[in-house]
Amino acid sequence: MTAQLAGRLALGHILSQPVAGTPADGNHQPVDYYRLTPRRNDPLVDDPIIGSDLHNVLDAQAPASGLVEASLDLVVPLCMAQLGLFLPHLLNAATPTGTGPYEHVFTSGQRELAGASMVWAEGAEWRRVHTWALQRMEIGIAPESGRRQVTFSGPCSDIDNLASSPLGTVLDALTRALMPAGPGAVVRYGGTVMANLTGGSVTYERSLQPFRPAGRADRTAAEFTPDVGSSFRGTLDLRVKDNAFYEIARAQTPAALSIEYELSANSKLILACPAMRFEPTERPVDGEGLRTESYAFRGEQTDLAPVLTATLTNGVASYPEGA
Repeated sequence: MTAQLAGRLALGHILSQPVAGTPADGNHQPVDYYRLTPRRNDPLVDDPIIGSDLHNVLDAQAPASGLVEASLDLVVPLCMAQLGLFLPHLLNAATPTGTGPYEHVFTSGQRELAGASMVWAEGAEWRRVHTWALQRMEIGIAPESGRRQVTFSGPCSDIDNLASSPLGTVLDALTRALMPAGPGAVVRYGGTVMANLTGGSVTYERSLQPFRPAGRADRTAAEFTPDVGSSFRGTLDLRVKDNAFYEIARAQTPAALSIEYELSANSKLILACPAMRFEPTERPVDGEGLRTESYAFRGEQTDLAPVLTATLTNGVASYPEGA
């Protein structure tokens, strides 16, 4: 009897591509994940071309092949080490600094990138997403499955079925630095913690347009070009520590704030926005207990800073070539 496929055997591996539209070839980096959702649509479309041989004029004719559309959603743990494998495919990456711990700085406004290949096994066969262009990152604030999770989503050129492994020499997995259920996120303003976050989510999303050049041999997109319309938004459930927060929120005045996840001083993620505005709401009093309030926010760029600067501090001096 053939053994049934088990998700925990579908180990994931990632590798940057030097060229958009062409799968990566080299040594892949293992990654942890919770859920991997590939999507591929290869439609047939009506093709009522006049001049075909017909039995009658009323019935449908043979269809034509439409354009292939594919995408991948990947849910990963908030890991201060492995997060650096994904952020360069969504944000601009600066050269790491420090001598240990190291700071990896990523900024919004990325223009062009070849994308990544993502590979996993399904039994004796392999699946490969290529030219995966990250379009959306959503970070949960409340713990899920005992840990905080990050969802990366975006279109890809195609999803291939492979008869043999394309992994090359598999690199060692990065040492995990996972955000557990205990430590929470905070909102900081001017060096002061304004509120503790208890729930909600933070999302950065950009607009990507598929590019299908003339003369391309197949019906897939060759690459994805960033367009105007990136946004940094979210909803925060919080317990306020400094009442100055209410003045900022009620006035809808843009303020430089950061949302911070910290395991330790040497292992943390800071999402900084130079101009964050809150949508003020009334402050509910739900019974006698602690007051938890919810605010939506939206970020904007200034003339000096992009809408999002993500600073990842960890013990990784540099990420593997091509990862």
